[in-house]
Amino acid sequence: MRKEEIYVFDIRFERTFTVRDVELFTGDTINCEVKIEEYKIKENNRTSIAAFFLCENQNGKEVLKGVFSGVIL
Repeated sequence: MRKEEIYVFDIRFERTFTVRDVELFTGDTINCEVKIEEYKIKENNRTSIAAFFLCENQNGKEVLKGVFSGVIL
């Protein structure tokens, strides 16, 4: 098992997203992988990002995926 790193950010989303047809149940364990596609430091010391995420349940079944972008304050 690999060592997990946890990062906490205050991200202000520029867009909203809708979740449809998600098959989740009480007691499920959800693991999410996030790939940062774009990372830019702006002149006001804020960082803009765009990312892709993929989440699977404890059985390895994909239950959620999408993209998001925002600014890290």
